[in-house]
Amino acid sequence: MGVRQMRDTILSNIRQSLNSARALPHLHTPIPLHLDPDRETLIAQFAAEWRALGGQFERVRAADAADRACELLQKLEARRVLMWDEAALPPALTGLKTMLERSGVTLVPQMIPRDAATRPGAAAAIEAAEAGLTGAEAAIAQVGAVALRSGPGRGRLASLLVPAHLVFVTPDQFYPTLADWWPRMSTEASNITLIAGPSRTSDIERVLTLGVHGPKQAIAICVD
Repeated sequence: MGVRQMRDTILSNIRQSLNSARALPHLHTPIPLHLDPDRETLIAQFAAEWRALGGQFERVRAADAADRACELLQKLEARRVLMWDEAALPPALTGLKTMLERSGVTLVPQMIPRDAATRPGAAAAIEAAEAGLTGAEAAIAQVGAVALRSGPGRGRLASLLVPAHLVFVTPDQFYPTLADWWPRMSTEASNITLIAGPSRTSDIERVLTLGVHGPKQAIAICVD
């Protein structure tokens, strides 16, 4: 096969792949930069983008937030949960730790110890967790992504390893774009993770698959 024929074959294969590939979710009309969107507009745009990426979104009253967290975990049949410290969650979730423990949920320690004797057992417990529950630093309306800051009491595994991730945000954490939030980002952050819906990949034969590199379900809850 000559060089030109090989080139034509490669280009033909690329065209066929592009024609049969599943399109990316439609990006909704962005908010014009010259406007100062109100909070409801930001929340609505975030919800649309987040759902377009396969995530679930809902809003709850502050008084109902802890009960709703318990309901969602029960619906997910999650009996082992990785949860951020309550100080890193919205104030409405104060007391959630006690509620979950009373309902029979096991809160798995987020950190893997360095001690060789206890490390395997701790790692196995974390791997077996069915859900993770976190707060967030920001919710970016333009792209439907939440920003999470790791640190003490804010383990990364709660949002990256578990099959289902519940992330709680408050209305004041919504921003039009990443650039709008960036100047307000905490300088104490050792790691920032941007999450836009469930984990997804199409590396294997270009078939879109959820949950390969992270949570298969991503639920964002806005606490009003």
